Amino acid sequence: MNLTVTKEGVLIPKQWLKGVDEVEVRRENHLILIIPFSTPKSVLQLDTGTIMNENHTDKEDTEADAEYKAAMQSYLSRPAYLLTDPSQKYPQRETLYDRDIMLR
Repeated sequence: MNLTVTKEGVLIPKQWLKGVDEVEVRRENHLILIIPFSTPKSVLQLDTGTIMNENHTDKEDTEADAEYKAAMQSYLSRPAYLLTDPSQKYPQRETLYDRDIMLR
């Protein structure tokens, strides 16, 4: 959207700021950034998504990391093997990409 700059500045459409109480305006390099943020009305409206479960411990994370590393090491230590018969040739490009359905 192109906006006209008047003597007062630029008017941002309200529908772009639905649910926003305040914005932060910054000038960085050759850009003007308008960063919306809402101020919570009460503590009950704060995001609780980042709060860990009260039973969660760092030990669980460490154990999960150790299990992941062990599984990765087990997988990577397997010997390599061929997925197809070496005598089988790859299909020609034309048979894959020049089919009627691909040319539409």
